[in-house]
Amino acid sequence: MPMKKAIVYENRQEAGMILASHLTPHITRETVILSLPRGGTIVAGEITQLFDLPHGLIIVRKIGAPFDPEIAIGAVTPDGQFIANERYIEALAIPQDYIENQKALEYQEIQRRLSLFQQNSVFPEIQGKSLIVVDDGIATGYTMEAALRWLKTYHPKEICLAAPVGSREALNRLRHWTDLMICPYIPDPFTAVGHYYRTFEPVSDTAVQSALTTSIHSAKSR
Repeated sequence: MPMKKAIVYENRQEAGMILASHLTPHITRETVILSLPRGGTIVAGEITQLFDLPHGLIIVRKIGAPFDPEIAIGAVTPDGQFIANERYIEALAIPQDYIENQKALEYQEIQRRLSLFQQNSVFPEIQGKSLIVVDDGIATGYTMEAALRWLKTYHPKEICLAAPVGSREALNRLRHWTDLMICPYIPDPFTAVGHYYRTFEPVSDTAVQSALTTSIHSAKSR
């Protein structure tokens, strides 16, 4: 018998509002919201509008195995670093030339998306700030891990990971890179992020731009 779909959130907007209610005690004047596009930016848009906070994008690209792109062997950070999943790379005997080629391709895609999404906006100051890093869900967590490890190099005051739903295994691994973790729903067993949303449609570039632009205008109006 197929498993009944465990719908928790109507859509990413509702997930953002619920997540915001959990984040309220942790919001300060030093808080900056950072999101992983595309889905995470829609969730974060609700939070930034509610609290009038600065909002920036962290574009990290997963690298999948040659025979199955869904198996994450690592991720590329905004400055081109490769965060490796050594366990999978060794177990699957992934060739180094494949990694180098994919790393170059994904870094190029990161630059393209930064240019497209950020346009005339300025990435917010994060050194010494309280960061809340948002995604629409945490499955394997390797993309988020790359983002968190990259952010650590900027010496923020603290890092809070915030997601509406997540895998317990991935969240436990990510605790090492965070000071605080807010995840209202941690199903066991975990299936897939989209399983917990009634509407989980692909997010367009236009929707990402709109969410980011609205957040920026909101913060500037303070």
